[in-house]
Amino acid sequence: HPREVVGRRCYEVLYRRDEPCEGCPLPRVFATGEQVAQEQELRRGNRVFAFRAYPLKTPDGEVYAAVSYARDVTRERTLTQTLEQHEKLVTLGQIAAGIAHEINNPLTAVSSYSQLMLLRLKDPKSIESARRIQDGIDRIHRLVRNLMSFVRPDREDFYPLDLNEMVADVLSFSRYEITRGQTRLVEDLAPALPRVLGSKEQLEHVLVNLLTNARDAVAGRGTIRVETRSENGSVYLRVTDDGVGIEPERLEKVFEPFYTTKPAGQGTGLGLFIAAGITQKHGGELGVDSAPGQGTSVTLCLPAFSD
Repeated sequence: HPREVVGRRCYEVLYRRDEPCEGCPLPRVFATGEQVAQEQELRRGNRVFAFRAYPLKTPDGEVYAAVSYARDVTRERTLTQTLEQHEKLVTLGQIAAGIAHEINNPLTAVSSYSQLMLLRLKDPKSIESARRIQDGIDRIHRLVRNLMSFVRPDREDFYPLDLNEMVADVLSFSRYEITRGQTRLVEDLAPALPRVLGSKEQLEHVLVNLLTNARDAVAGRGTIRVETRSENGSVYLRVTDDGVGIEPERLEKVFEPFYTTKPAGQGTGLGLFIAAGITQKHGGELGVDSAPGQGTSVTLCLPAFSD
């Protein structure tokens, strides 16, 4: 009833708080005697409000009360952010097309020379080094194709594949990079794993991204665990690290494009965004569990393939 709120503070009635909300405009109105015309956002749960406050003065100019109102601008903010992300993705598509052209042409030449080296080399160590060069070139080709496939989707031919074999292939060319410093890599792959229907190249891209994020999180001192299992008609691939972890307010944004928890210059904010898109294309889900100081676990869930 209106009479029950007369004389009480707004933060008591609306938010059940014992003290004013952070950023409240009312104290400034009483302190300065001027209206607070600019909008201030105060978050309450998942809603965003814009507040404004105006003073009520006596004939002598003394502020004896203030009028304030709040407007829910959550939808406006969401629409604005969606539009901004759409514009960024359009730009990303244009950039990706340029990258594909500028990278693939010189990369083809490098690939040709590395294949010639493989034919001419006799020393086993030199042959292995040349093969690593070729593996790196192939990986770059795949990354560019996956990026182009994401910004300009096309349906690839999916086929049954074994996630354990895919994990082994990825670790064969990335193990050295992942285990630099004092990083320990632990594999726990379930035997007789059901196959999944998908693109090996695209799922390799997802795993490489998860391993790279885990490597950055442990910063050369920690453990990265890769495990697979099957349960209730689904196949799971999980990458876990005991690194720095992610704060709850950041965790809910990790799949947004151009959002990154890494320091400036160390992340594009597209890795998990593209990985999530690839996962959805495969009819699966990508989940993240994390807490500050307790590490991060990312789980790829895909439907098991049945003949």
